[in-house]
Amino acid sequence: GQGTYIWGKGKWKGDKYVGQWRNDKRSGLGTYFYSNGHIHKGEFLNSKRHGQGTYTWNNGDRYIGRWRNGKKYGEGTFIYANGRTERQNW
Repeated sequence: GQGTYIWGKGKWKGDKYVGQWRNDKRSGLGTYFYSNGHIHKGEFLNSKRHGQGTYTWNNGDRYIGRWRNGKKYGEGTFIYANGRTERQNW
């Protein structure tokens, strides 16, 4: 299904997820808003970043690439807030 969840206490207090769910886990397309201002928009599987996605830090830096089990995977592009780009391979 589709839905929104906001964490109210504990380690993830203030974090918010908007997107697809399956068996009470973030699975499919969604956006995760971290309480510190970071954002991940992309694919999730079993509540982990998995597949194509963009992670944006609160300073404007971005990483665009693939994820596997919550970690960067394969080749991606890091785009600094100042516009400089860098190809990375994980």
